[in-house]
Amino acid sequence: MIDILALCQRIGLMFAMMAVGFIMKKIKFGGDKLPAELSNLILYFAQPALIINTYIRAYDPSVIKGAAWVFGISLVYHGIIFALSLCFFKKAPEEKKKVYRYGMLFSNASFLGIPLVQSVAGDIAVLYVCVFVIAFNLYAWSIGCYIYTGDRKYMSVKKMFINPATVPTYIGFIFFFTPLDSVVPSFVTEFLGYLSDLVVPLSMIIVGLRFADLKLRSAFNDKHLPTALALRLLVAPCVIFVLTGILKLCGVVLSNDVAVTLLICSSTPVAVYASMMAEKFGGDAVTAGKYVAVSTLFSLITIPLASLLLLI
Repeated sequence: MIDILALCQRIGLMFAMMAVGFIMKKIKFGGDKLPAELSNLILYFAQPALIINTYIRAYDPSVIKGAAWVFGISLVYHGIIFALSLCFFKKAPEEKKKVYRYGMLFSNASFLGIPLVQSVAGDIAVLYVCVFVIAFNLYAWSIGCYIYTGDRKYMSVKKMFINPATVPTYIGFIFFFTPLDSVVPSFVTEFLGYLSDLVVPLSMIIVGLRFADLKLRSAFNDKHLPTALALRLLVAPCVIFVLTGILKLCGVVLSNDVAVTLLICSSTPVAVYASMMAEKFGGDAVTAGKYVAVSTLFSLITIPLASLLLLI
């Protein structure tokens, strides 16, 4: 069903990349604005390139059914997690409450999900990750922005469907659903590929930069952090497990690629977006950095554990 060893090796590679950011910070390489600048590079260049490049492939009708299930389940899953998040952290300071609710809702599916899923399920499953991330982005650029700002203007249909993550998806659809993929010059795909390859290392370097500022003892002085970690790393994948279990009871049997994609995406640590958006909207970037870093650290243990649910 899933190669746990390959998954652990890939997670170890992520931590090696995170160590680069940690060392950079300790030797004072780069200024305090480096995390924000790297975040913008990922948000507006590298990630859009990754999304477009994933869809430049020949149309395959066999994956449409699986993609539809991934998208529908992802929408329902994020809605459930958002509803659950409103039940927690009511007594936390306002700025921390925003960070923990955002982090509970959004996993690092786009940055970590793609390499992890690819290592255990292959390229078709990578396309499913991108579909999962479509629903993720519909929430991230609407409800996610609202969580940080409290501004209802972000709760608009326009913000949901027109943002730096969804526009590249629409461009990708053009290539996937038409024969245009066959006429894309090789230098274009190579260019997009080089930008795509920046997503994982740069996102982990950002985590490492933040982790270098983290004092673990002080981080756990925040009484709300253990709850936030448990909700993100343990409860969230269990929600996916329950949803897919309900579908199975109803006679819907999901393919292995779909099941692996959903479970791994939901079990990844707090999205680097939590820190990026805190930087962007002037939120509590310090707490966000702690939440991202500590959840990433613990995910080395929890992702393999969560993937064992696939064996049930």
